[in-house]
Amino acid sequence: MENHTRESLSQMSVLVAEDDPIAREHIGTYLKRRFHKVYAVEDGEKALHLIEKHTVHIIILDIYMPLLNGMEVARILRKKDLDIPIIILTSHGEAEMLQEAVSLRLSGYILKPLRLGNLEEMLLRCVNEMHKRGRILTQLSNGATYNYVTQSVTKDGHKYALTKNEKRFLKIMLRNRNQLLSFDAICEAMDPNLEMTNCALRNLVYRLRKKIGAESIISDSGGGYTLQ
Repeated sequence: MENHTRESLSQMSVLVAEDDPIAREHIGTYLKRRFHKVYAVEDGEKALHLIEKHTVHIIILDIYMPLLNGMEVARILRKKDLDIPIIILTSHGEAEMLQEAVSLRLSGYILKPLRLGNLEEMLLRCVNEMHKRGRILTQLSNGATYNYVTQSVTKDGHKYALTKNEKRFLKIMLRNRNQLLSFDAICEAMDPNLEMTNCALRNLVYRLRKKIGAESIISDSGGGYTLQ
């Protein structure tokens, strides 16, 4: 892999969902040499639960697993994130299940038995595509840069760490850039169970503006916000 791709991978986390314990261990051992963090689970439900709790940058799914298969998991994930790379592992006899792969914007699929060289090639493609789409580094207003992988902001040579809610807020606003989002829409997207007042959100935005620039987030008189 190219040096910049290796460096990007070494900062990322990856999830592999594979019900075969031998295959899961084989893939996991390889991934641990490439990624900062590797999550390995044996079924689709555990995959979704883990993704809700942790930041994952690339997802590898076996097409046939207990409880939820790989395509069902991909379908659910795409409703929340249109761009996260998803790789499907499949056998020849399961190829017909890939008919909706185009509509789900999968990064690709790899035939089993898995060859690590094929997986490495696919990971390289994923990272390059993430770079092209601004899913690793994206420019904000006032010269600030947001790093999706480290979830930090760099401005005027200074790197700023973000709080958990600042990360959530900024991720939502980036996904809806240049669109006005209401207070209710922001709170629902951040966490439906999160009880946040208008005052708390204003304070969050106030602190975040200090890190990314005051002009980056525009307030609306109705209580909403727009990220420029």
